[in-house]
Amino acid sequence: MTNGNNLLQNGERAGMVTPLVDVVFNLMITMFIFLMIYMAVVLPRSERPLRFASVQLPDAAPYQVYHTQVRVAHGSGDFRYEMVASGLRTNEAMLSLDRTNGLLTGVFLGPTSPFRTNAETINLRIVVIDRLMVATVPTNMVVFMKVGESNMPLFFHQEWPAPDVERLLKESRAESAPKRPNADRPSLMQRRQATADARPDSPPPATRSSGERPMQTNVLCHYAIRSNFTIAVLPAKVPFDPAKNPLRLPNSRETVKGVATFPIEIPISPLGGIEPYEYQATNMPPWLRLDERRALLIGTPPRAATNEFTILVKDAQTPARDWELAYRLKDTPGHPLVSAAIAIEVEEFKPLQATIALPRFGRVGEPIRGAVLVQGGFGRRRFSAQQLPPGLVLNPDSGEITGRPVEKTDLAIVVRVTDELTNSVLARATAPEWRGIIDRAPAARIIGTP
Repeated sequence: MTNGNNLLQNGERAGMVTPLVDVVFNLMITMFIFLMIYMAVVLPRSERPLRFASVQLPDAAPYQVYHTQVRVAHGSGDFRYEMVASGLRTNEAMLSLDRTNGLLTGVFLGPTSPFRTNAETINLRIVVIDRLMVATVPTNMVVFMKVGESNMPLFFHQEWPAPDVERLLKESRAESAPKRPNADRPSLMQRRQATADARPDSPPPATRSSGERPMQTNVLCHYAIRSNFTIAVLPAKVPFDPAKNPLRLPNSRETVKGVATFPIEIPISPLGGIEPYEYQATNMPPWLRLDERRALLIGTPPRAATNEFTILVKDAQTPARDWELAYRLKDTPGHPLVSAAIAIEVEEFKPLQATIALPRFGRVGEPIRGAVLVQGGFGRRRFSAQQLPPGLVLNPDSGEITGRPVEKTDLAIVVRVTDELTNSVLARATAPEWRGIIDRAPAARIIGTP
């Protein structure tokens, strides 16, 4: 009986050990796969120095938004981009380089009149720094993994010190400026490399053996590059003269009428300049919103009030969304930024009312003139004649009554008025205010003895 219990316990222990062996085996397989990926991807990439994919940027055209990206091969992917030199003046071009993603945007304005008619080459100097430079583990901490007959050193990334980055950029800018007496001074990268080589406790460089990669120690020049770039600015197919067709708004000040609790739409209609247009509003009431796609101000005022605000419009003479640059250049001939003051006068809703204004009577064959006067309601009104003496005509848009009566009559004049909400009311002209159409005036006679 005792032997049977011992066998049972040993079997249970063996069953518990088997899953543990599986876990350890799976962990070793995972580490091996990770090591293979590191050898195939990370290690070769770490050893390659940075380089620009191309130093020839896409062509540009005057007064057209320019947008491209400076592309870099190899490295960690965490780069800092700096444009350290350009031969452009502010009246020729406005260019900006995004420090984080290398996007180069701007617009070439052209020099002075006459505008650019020949192709021109623009030179820029750009510096790219890999913020996470590759460094090796110190010699006493290096772990070698035997793979066949070759040894592999492990690498890690460390961040560049901020003072070193600033000194490197300063030296790059200085190299673009005229030469000075200390122009032959070694650069930051050269000094850092010389200091590392001369340090007493620095590990000796690894020797190359058969099938072995050489160890690298803080080779900073591999992780900061600079180059001159060129942009060909082509002549405009149709030269744009800002002085002849500047950006503008029809009215610099506009007053709009509205009714509380009823929607309002205010169109923005810029003219001239270079499309597409962009819009911005300042001090706009909270119930009003700006629809840039349709160039409309839309909203519903909750109550009677007077609201005043300003609308800003910019065009493509300056880069998209660069309102600061457009404001600085707003007084140039093309007026890349214009504004308009808008006042919205909101009244409380009043019922639709209408009356007819006419002379006391009209005569057959003589011209007559009157109008339908309207108060209250909402929006545009329409007028329709329900009863008019023959010869008279009603304008359906303005409510004006004109014409020459053709016969005598005492008919009342009846006009229906309808607003945009289909509210309707009748306006009447009846006696005693309106006596109708009477006969012609008698001809003048001269009475007397010759």
